[in-house]
Amino acid sequence: MKKILALIVSISYLTACSFFAGSRQKVTVMTNVPTAEIYANGEKVGQGTSVKFKTKRNENLEIMAKADGYRPGYKSIDTKLSTAGILDFVGFFVWILPIFALFAPGSKTLTDTNISVELVPANAPITDTEEYTE
Repeated sequence: MKKILALIVSISYLTACSFFAGSRQKVTVMTNVPTAEIYANGEKVGQGTSVKFKTKRNENLEIMAKADGYRPGYKSIDTKLSTAGILDFVGFFVWILPIFALFAPGSKTLTDTNISVELVPANAPITDTEEYTE
């Protein structure tokens, strides 16, 4: 009986990991233009060739970089289930409680945190692979 109780207590300590993961995540955006302004979900987060900031880990991220004389560059970053989220999902089958942690921000993570946005000069010809929107 003591072994079963010890097992249940041990499992309960390994559940709901997503509640303990932070709600924000570090992101680095790099550009090829020193004067580029970097925007994350419409909000300016910095300027230059390398900008670091924190953002919500459970929301998709839309990056835009723009500079005078260059076409704007865009990147979209999606979210996925984090390691803590996966552990909570697996823990659900052993111990029902972890399913609630899947609603916590820590259950998600951005698919990429090192983002490169290349800006193309405005007078450069548009290629077939380049999408141009203004």
